[in-house]
Amino acid sequence: MTRSAPGPRQSSFSADDVFELLCAASHDGVFDLDLRSGALRWSERHYTQLGLAPSSFVPDHMAVMERVHPDDRDALERKVSAHIAAGTPYATRFRIRHR
Repeated sequence: MTRSAPGPRQSSFSADDVFELLCAASHDGVFDLDLRSGALRWSERHYTQLGLAPSSFVPDHMAVMERVHPDDRDALERKVSAHIAAGTPYATRFRIRHR
């Protein structure tokens, strides 16, 4: 008898549930980018780390890139684009302006 590999498991957690759980469990600033819609959201801690109030800043690609140090923007864009195209993990460091 042969067995096939099990199929993907269906999660009872939504993406919103996972984001909220991650934010609650982490002491880091957390962000989530929906690749289908381009929507970007930040955890409360992420705003705090950058000296911003959630009511004062709406995170979107352009607004975030304006806060990244000009010397780091091109490299960051290349790494993120390569990650999205290939689906491979990446790690990077970049400078971002506080407040």
